[in-house]
Amino acid sequence: MINTDFIKGLLLPEGKPPATLTSLFVLVIFLIFMVNIVYPINLLLSLSPGSLFSLQCYRLLTYPLVHLSLAHLLFNSMAMMIPLNIFEMTHGTLYTLFTLMFSSLVCGLVYCLVGSVLFPNVAVGGASGLIFMLIAYFSWKESTVHPRYQLFSTQWSIPTQYSPLFLLLLISILLPGSSFWGHLLGLLLGYAMAWKETWFAKFMPPSWILIKLDQLLSTIIDSLPSWLKYYKEEEIQRQEEYSSIFDSIMETLPLYNDAETTTNNNSGSTNNFVGEGRVLGSS
Repeated sequence: MINTDFIKGLLLPEGKPPATLTSLFVLVIFLIFMVNIVYPINLLLSLSPGSLFSLQCYRLLTYPLVHLSLAHLLFNSMAMMIPLNIFEMTHGTLYTLFTLMFSSLVCGLVYCLVGSVLFPNVAVGGASGLIFMLIAYFSWKESTVHPRYQLFSTQWSIPTQYSPLFLLLLISILLPGSSFWGHLLGLLLGYAMAWKETWFAKFMPPSWILIKLDQLLSTIIDSLPSWLKYYKEEEIQRQEEYSSIFDSIMETLPLYNDAETTTNNNSGSTNNFVGEGRVLGSS
C-alpha cells in the first residue's frame, strides 16, 4: 500500500498550494472534453501531419488539450499534475508556460514531418507527450543524485535515467493504440532538456521579460484565490545543480535512510539493495 503522505508530498510539495498553471491546464482540458460532447471541438484542435502543410499551425499548440475518451483524460490529468506542479514550483509559472508551448511546438513539428511520410492520415491529441517530456526530464536529473531506484519492497532496482523507457514500452504493450511516436518524441525532448538545460533556456524568454510580464499580470495574480500558488520569475532561482525532488519528502517517511542502510550493510543485513536510492511504494 502506497504511503498517502508520500503522495500528498508530491502533490503539494513543501506544503504549498497547487501551482496556478498546473491547475488551469487540468481545468482547461476538462472543459474542452465537456465541450466536445456537444460540439466536435477536437476536430479543430487535434494535429495531423497535414496540418503543417495546410497552414493550420495553431494546432501545433492546441493538440495537447485534446482527449479522446474519459479514461484518456483522467489518466493524463493524474499523470500530469505531479511532475508539472513540481516543474512550475522550481522554474516559475510563466517559464513553465513557455516550456510547454515550446515542447508542444517541437514535438508537433517533428510529428508532422515524420508523419507525412510514415502515417499521413493519423491525427493525434492529448498531453501524453508533455507528460513523457516531464518524466524524462526529472528522471535524468534524479539520476545525478540517485542512479538507481528500488522497485517497491523487492530486491530489484532499475537505472533511474532509463525508467521512462520501461514506461514507454509498458504503455505501448498495454495500450497498442496509443501514440508511440508522440510519447517517444516527448521523452527524447525531456532527456535533451535535462542534459543541456542551459542550452534549452536560450529558447525561452529572458528573465527580465518574464519579470515584466509578471508585473503586467500583477492585478490578475493578486486576485488569485489563496488555494492557488503563482510562482513569479523574481522568486525563482533556476540553478544548474539539481536537488532531488524526493529527498525533502523522504526525510519525513520511513522509506529510506542513508545512515540506517549503511549500518545494516556493515552488520551483514539481508538488505539486497546496494547503492544510492530509496524504496518506492512502501506501506
